Amino acid sequence: TSATTSTTSTTSATGSRDKAVLIAAAAALLEEIEAAQQQEVLNILNILKNNAITLATGAVVQTAVSATGHEVTIAVMSPEGARKNGGALTIAIGSAKQYGSNSAFAPEVKMPVETLAYLSSDGQPVVLAAVNIGKSFAKTFEDAAAVVVSDKVQLEPESPMPKLEATPLSLSLYDHDGNLLPVKDLEVPIRLTLAPDNFNATDETVGVFWNEALSSWDGSGVERVETNATEFQCDAYHLSVFAVVANFVDILIETSTCSNFVSLFDSRS
Repeated sequence: TSATTSTTSTTSATGSRDKAVLIAAAAALLEEIEAAQQQEVLNILNILKNNAITLATGAVVQTAVSATGHEVTIAVMSPEGARKNGGALTIAIGSAKQYGSNSAFAPEVKMPVETLAYLSSDGQPVVLAAVNIGKSFAKTFEDAAAVVVSDKVQLEPESPMPKLEATPLSLSLYDHDGNLLPVKDLEVPIRLTLAPDNFNATDETVGVFWNEALSSWDGSGVERVETNATEFQCDAYHLSVFAVVANFVDILIETSTCSNFVSLFDSRS
């Protein structure tokens, strides 16, 4: 019995260490991506200041590879430019990448004029920084989410784990001085095209964001859009790292449901 107890506690300790390592890796990757985005934002703002480039008719878009290997797309936009382009600016993010059996695809971000005007200071430019996260980097998030879900939710043995169906997309917005803008609870959402037209989405396939507090995927504030477009599209009311996930497990709902059941059971007994 003593040997069994020792083996069990050792296995538990190893599992806890593995979980901590995977969560720490995801947090470190997120910081790395955010640092790469901010650096490229500052770079393009310096270029614009030195060259007096106008944004009246659209956006200035530039893509660069950071020192850490992330392809960062920067789009400098203005409300005026969005108005002159039919009320929104659509930005293609980076070069096309392949994920799973999908053909190569580059996601898009559609910024409505209302949101740009809300975030802009006196009509000043707003800067979008985006990274279409490559497959090798994306696995860091997928592995962390899998271990968190396994730890917090009691799944059936045959239940599949959450699975990424397209490369995640990291999005941030900055003001004209390069300061990060807090973007949440938007009245007019930002539309994201996250997966290609040959993507076989089901009713269970959802758009999600990376919840840093949970170290897992979260579906709140992201709504799948049913349109005539064949691509997988979502409306986002905040900014983060977004992804398309199959077999999504909502940790907040699952753990809340479980807690409520336990409380009910305790009260009845």
